[in-house]
Amino acid sequence: LVEVVPSDPASSSIIGVAVAAAAEIERRLRSPVPIVMAIGTGRTLKAAIEQLPPMECPQHKVVSLTGNISPDGSAAFYNVIFTMADRVKARSFPMPLPVIASSPQEREM
Repeated sequence: LVEVVPSDPASSSIIGVAVAAAAEIERRLRSPVPIVMAIGTGRTLKAAIEQLPPMECPQHKVVSLTGNISPDGSAAFYNVIFTMADRVKARSFPMPLPVIASSPQEREM
């Protein structure tokens, strides 16, 4: 799926992509057929999730593609699974691992 959205070359705004991504995510979550949606992280995805309307989606599962913990033990800043789970009221499955492994041993663990 590809959608071309307008952007302002004088701005670093990601709002066009965020709005288009939110519309596609919403379309999929409105389906009554249960799905598993794997979600990543990042500034653009976070902006897209913030565009989603509140929804009730108990039939769906939202799973994390990346670790959700920052090196200091807090939730990663651009993590979206918690925000998304709150907004769409779907079962969520975060990955309680560091976003970045600090050593090869931590990565292996």
